[in-house]
Amino acid sequence: MRKKSILKSILYLLIGSALSISCSSDDGNQNNPPPAANENTWTLDTNNFIRSNSTQTATTYTSGEPFTIVNVDSNFNNNQIFKTCNFIPTFNTHTTGTYTVKSQNTVFSNVTLKTMYIKCFVSNGLGNGAMYESMDSDLTATVTQVDGKSVVTITEPVTLTRTYNDNFPQAPQTFTLTCNKVR
Repeated sequence: MRKKSILKSILYLLIGSALSISCSSDDGNQNNPPPAANENTWTLDTNNFIRSNSTQTATTYTSGEPFTIVNVDSNFNNNQIFKTCNFIPTFNTHTTGTYTVKSQNTVFSNVTLKTMYIKCFVSNGLGNGAMYESMDSDLTATVTQVDGKSVVTITEPVTLTRTYNDNFPQAPQTFTLTCNKVR
């Protein structure tokens, strides 16, 4: 009976730790990769989100050029205002490497460039939400692969601009986004 109680306490501690971890950048030390609990996390300003589930679609434009969509839903967040976030990076090609973060128009107007468009939907858990999108920048995102899945990391904060607001009064005009190995 006592063994069950100890295991339960450890489980609660691990869950609490995972929920409180913020997205951190890779310090470049290849011998000490970040713990798995830091992966699949992203932040919008100081609001932290952890991946709940995701889908990935590798398809082609009508011209035949490839692109990839990674659609990631967050767990329900303990933040009092921003309860959920849907993080959707879309990038030209199906390959790994460094992509420049751009607006939707720029990404889709030249499908041969290695560019990425980012969209996030946030909600307050009461049916109100807002959409944020990346604008043209020189900032980069890194795409790697793990078990055949695209993994996105953004270490330098990318500004996302609100492009839609559905009665969500606390939604700011912009957020800065970072993410760590989201797939």
